Amino acid sequence: MEVTIEKANLDDIEGLVHVYNGDGSQHARELESYPLTQWLLDDKSHFLVAKVSRKPIGFIFVRKKGNEVKIDMFSVLKKYKAKGVDKRLLDYIEGMEDASKVMTYVPKSDKAMLSLFKKQEYFTYNEVKNLFGEGENGMYLIKDLAKIQKQERDKKATKSEKAARSFLEENLGKLDIYLKP
Repeated sequence: MEVTIEKANLDDIEGLVHVYNGDGSQHARELESYPLTQWLLDDKSHFLVAKVSRKPIGFIFVRKKGNEVKIDMFSVLKKYKAKGVDKRLLDYIEGMEDASKVMTYVPKSDKAMLSLFKKQEYFTYNEVKNLFGEGENGMYLIKDLAKIQKQERDKKATKSEKAARSFLEENLGKLDIYLKP
């Protein structure tokens, strides 16, 4: 199964509706209540679609403000979630040029979506009461990409320092053989 990720266009609308209605989630709003056409035509936003054999199987809509990326909509057909398509879409967004932070809201009752974001190293910043309707709280999730990238650089630097120290100690030991009378 070859999955492609590309910018969504007006020809994808029917497929996007199919994905939204077939992702297995309870949505607070009908897809038709969102300004899809406007979002698809907006050059400042990013509406990406994952496809198999040119058919949409997932999508993500984000807006970027400076170095911060906000996920407004995210949906993947239920049968493709287990195949990692949801993770691939998130990875794609997290890899956006200059992105330092990614944020989103997820219904507290959507355990599968919360689990996905937790596995992707998002943390819960806040809980917003009734965000998704009466009695349906939203979890405000954030992934600090800059912090994670710094930790990875520090980890690589530590590994490099250990390798250099080991190399130096090994070679100093060899020099001792030649320097002893």
